[in-house]
Amino acid sequence: MNLGRERLIMFTRQKKNILLCILAVLLVFTVAVSCDTYPITIKPVLIEEGQDVCGGGAGNFVIKTQAEFDSLICLYSTGKNINFEIHQVIAVIDGFRPSGSWSINITCIKEYSDYIVVSIYIKAPKRGATTEITQPYQIVKIPITEKDVVFKYINYIPPIPL
Repeated sequence: MNLGRERLIMFTRQKKNILLCILAVLLVFTVAVSCDTYPITIKPVLIEEGQDVCGGGAGNFVIKTQAEFDSLICLYSTGKNINFEIHQVIAVIDGFRPSGSWSINITCIKEYSDYIVVSIYIKAPKRGATTEITQPYQIVKIPITEKDVVFKYINYIPPIPL
């Protein structure tokens, strides 16, 4: 009878140890999964936006130095106050548009473990827009990073060829 009781106690301890091991593994897994905080939304700081970049080239640019900024942008006085030791600039410059009131907007910037995604939205004008040719742009700054930046258009509307 004593032997049966010892076996029962031993069996119960083994079950308890197995359950504790399973719980420990689940706890480690839960902590590991909860530590993965990506994607992180980056809140950009607007530097400048508008409709004319003095004939500059269209494109999406990641600017990491004042010299790069000065060579790309000829219109902005506010860009002189960027500390490129802690920030980098994201410039989205659209192609030429046949009328005024077009806009290009950085709607969201998300950081992932290996890269950053900049989402871009092009907004067409409503009726009554001016007939002058424009080139919409938006320029923001974000904290400096070594990660690659990927640009993603939410809606792409081709610009007019000149």
